Amino acid sequence: MTVTVKFFHEKTDDDREEYDNLWMENKERFVFISQGIEYQSQLSIVRDQMDANKDILAIRFPSTTFLHRSKIFNSVITGDGVAYDNANTWYPSEVWVYNPVKN
Repeated sequence: MTVTVKFFHEKTDDDREEYDNLWMENKERFVFISQGIEYQSQLSIVRDQMDANKDILAIRFPSTTFLHRSKIFNSVITGDGVAYDNANTWYPSEVWVYNPVKN
């Protein structure tokens, strides 16, 4: 399985406008995960957002530490997918990371 990982680094107002438009055009395809919540809560979010149109894992403003430690992010990029309940595993085709923050 191939997963495309896209990093969006906003450096100018033009970047912000371009990225905002791209993200708005694809918003129906996203499942968002957030920092600062436990893994089980993240899985609940995935389960609650899941439908047939969702094929992008989206993360906004993550710290580099979060990306290194996130079970969901790492499971997706290694091809294992996200087992969000006993019978279902989600294999997004893309991961979009908006403005990662170095820490």
